[in-house]
Amino acid sequence: IECAIERLRVKTAIDARQRTGSVLGDAGSSVTAGLYGLGALEQSLPGDHRFLVSEYGGVLQRMLEGYGTTEVPAAAKERLVELVERIGALRGTPRDLVNIHSQALQRILQGASEQQEGAISAEARFVLLEALGYLAYYFRRYSVQLPF
Repeated sequence: IECAIERLRVKTAIDARQRTGSVLGDAGSSVTAGLYGLGALEQSLPGDHRFLVSEYGGVLQRMLEGYGTTEVPAAAKERLVELVERIGALRGTPRDLVNIHSQALQRILQGASEQQEGAISAEARFVLLEALGYLAYYFRRYSVQLPF
């Protein structure tokens, strides 16, 4: 019975982390990144980070509303691309984007029921995946072509 209780406790903790999107742990690479001027946007540019969380939250909300219908509003997708390009221009990393997404999602989930949290989190993963794709495209577009 103790084993079953422990398994349930661990499963509940994992489910809670997945619902809020906080699946990344503290990797400890922030010290090395900071030495190269590549620290997290939250620490290096807190004002920009707050703005991005706020704006991304609005875009995320509009996109989540559109996922239940036939089409996501084009203006929301365009704004998502603009925000992701701004993150790239600020030398943000995928980890920064996931951090911004997680904080925006936590704001959206406040006051939602557990059933709503699950549905919102599931749809929000698609938005995050799309945003990460835009960030990869941004870096690929602006990278220096190296001969290999």
